[in-house]
Amino acid sequence: MCQISKRYGKRVQATTVHHIFPREEFPAYAYSPWNLIAVASDVHDSLHCRQSQELTERGKDLLRRTARKHGKTVPEKYK
Repeated sequence: MCQISKRYGKRVQATTVHHIFPREEFPAYAYSPWNLIAVASDVHDSLHCRQSQELTERGKDLLRRTARKHGKTVPEKYK
């Protein structure tokens, strides 16, 4: 199930695993369970720009919330 949709009471099948801290920038977190979230493809597209691979505001917000929850430092570029 898409974990983002679930937060809003929707039951949507997840089709993608999203790396909350981008794996290219944070290879040490790439396969940490707390850094992975199952999402639907349209939700995944809303978390980062498909052309540039940069996080959108929604993706940055998820990164900040996850960092706080797991005691990680939020990188300056995502504050």
